[in-house]
Amino acid sequence: MEKKEEKKFQPISATTAAFPSFSKLLATVSLTALPIALKKLHHEFIAELPSDVLKRYVKQSGLKNAQVIAQSGVTKDYFYGIQTGKRKPSREKTIQLCFGLQLNAEQSADFLKKMGHNELYLRDERDLIIAKHLESGLSLAETDDFLEEHGYDTLLKG
Repeated sequence: MEKKEEKKFQPISATTAAFPSFSKLLATVSLTALPIALKKLHHEFIAELPSDVLKRYVKQSGLKNAQVIAQSGVTKDYFYGIQTGKRKPSREKTIQLCFGLQLNAEQSADFLKKMGHNELYLRDERDLIIAKHLESGLSLAETDDFLEEHGYDTLLKG
């Protein structure tokens, strides 16, 4: 019985230009060896985990976990679920964490991206309001009050 030769991936230039290891992987690794190769290169392909991002931002903020929890309106269990890697926060919860971490609009954009979400879209009225409140250093409660007064979904009440 003749053994079939397995096809190898061909490099995709536009996608892989910035990731030489990825390009090499596509060009040289067979399908059966792909899982093993991915494990070896995990750090290059997988973005920083939300748990690590949150821990780093809390540390940089100089705040205690309890302060972030209180200011963000997320439950203690939810917060620690993120920190332990058991939960991936939704975009809404991530925005709440931006308030808890006392991030400005630019820092919030970075945090949202690193947590795997779209940054605040300034052409969306609700997102613009949230960004302005973050930039002004207003609290989550103040932001929710403003959103509610103007007929938008709040962050805490949905």
